[in-house]
Amino acid sequence: MWRMPDVALSTDVITARTWLFVPGDRPERYAKALASGADMVIIDLEDAVAPSEKDRARYEASTAISRGGSFAVRVGATPGEDGERDVEALRAAGARPRAIVVAKAEDPAALDHVGRTLGAPVIALIESARGLEAASEIAAASSVARLALGAVDLSLDLDSVPDEDVLAPVRSRLVVASRAARLAGPLDSPSLDIAALERVGAAASTARRVGMGGMLCIHPAQVPVVATAFLPSEAEVSRARAILDAAAHDGAAQIDGQMIDLPVLERARRVLADAGRSSASAGSGVRA
Repeated sequence: MWRMPDVALSTDVITARTWLFVPGDRPERYAKALASGADMVIIDLEDAVAPSEKDRARYEASTAISRGGSFAVRVGATPGEDGERDVEALRAAGARPRAIVVAKAEDPAALDHVGRTLGAPVIALIESARGLEAASEIAAASSVARLALGAVDLSLDLDSVPDEDVLAPVRSRLVVASRAARLAGPLDSPSLDIAALERVGAAASTARRVGMGGMLCIHPAQVPVVATAFLPSEAEVSRARAILDAAAHDGAAQIDGQMIDLPVLERARRVLADAGRSSASAGSGVRA
């Protein structure tokens, strides 16, 4: 169903919904991040690391990955001095991350270069007007596996406020670009709320409704909330089963006054398949 990038790719890069950042210069947190239940842990070499700690963060990340640690890595913008140094440190150590999250992605050729250099799929983080304008070309790049939204940096570049009404068309733009390029749904920007987890859940639910495929997280407490928000609800699963049951008994069926046509059937099948995949990995596969 999805287009495969031209670099080594594990299925979980496509299906992962919760992506948790951990600062690259805090190696004592790596194991805790892996134990959080996140589908993917990203060692951050960019914004979370002070300039004076960049070299140590590169060393710690490269060492952890080259010793078999199962991590993605966020590198700085490429082309760009910090991003190129990040990539070179990983390459020199023989470190092959599960995915490379490239900050401020704008140039499809540069993204392909990063992917080929490290032999890993690229997650292109859209954080600028130029990146947003090039979203379709970036999604079509041969090493890119998914798009992701960096709302805070993008809003700064646009001189706008990162409110839902401002970001709604941006999310739709990335969803359409991803679908047109046959990529899995893009990853939404992380919520900045850590204590108010109900707002995290609400943001994740909004992301799911518009077609985003997952969400970045900045704290372990956000992970289970986001994971739950991306599950089909009990009501959705129940209705999907009712639709398929009605269609199985009558080719021109209706339910609750709604005609059951092929798109309605396909959506019902997707809901049940999604619930099945989720239940195979954890819990019941549905949310209350």
